[in-house]
Amino acid sequence: MVTCMTVVRLASGGLRPHSPVPLNAELKASLDAIGPVEYIVAPNRMHHLYALDCAIAYPRAQLYVAKDLSSKNAAFADYPVIPIGTAAPWFDSIDSVFIEGNTELNETVFFERSSRTLIINDLAVFMGPWDSFGSRVYARINGCYNRFGHSFLLRKFFRDKAAARRSLHRILEWDFMRIVLAHGPIIENDARLTFKAAFTWLL
Repeated sequence: MVTCMTVVRLASGGLRPHSPVPLNAELKASLDAIGPVEYIVAPNRMHHLYALDCAIAYPRAQLYVAKDLSSKNAAFADYPVIPIGTAAPWFDSIDSVFIEGNTELNETVFFERSSRTLIINDLAVFMGPWDSFGSRVYARINGCYNRFGHSFLLRKFFRDKAAARRSLHRILEWDFMRIVLAHGPIIENDARLTFKAAFTWLL
């Protein structure tokens, strides 16, 4: 499965890597060329594998992690949980919603205002021919091949559907025009309609 890191340039000019991927010399040089890394975000309990490496590479940056991530990996115990809304140091650039009702993920979704971009990780995916053979088989079996949506398997983690529904309605209050995913291509057209259609089963 293809995994992407999203980097937001904040109003301060600093950078905020979201869901870090392996930080090789070329990628680090690219980041360093466009601004200082101020914050690093591990947005859910699945996307954390390279967050510590990123924090080591940028010791002046603050790493924020998903709620209860330390119960999965004790190495994150000393890092603060992702702050929501006005409590976040990047609120002048980015708003956020914590997705309730899915403690397996504990994902926070973000909205970058200036570009009107919704940033998500495993809340939904877009798997297709660009993925590995195994990922394509998984996507076909779970009803999420070549479309933006959620697999049948991961839907089961939404155990409190009413709470999750409230979170999704808060996201739909944002005026986003594109969706940037950790898994799949950027959705540039009809982003709001695409998002609503993907969650018809829950909304």
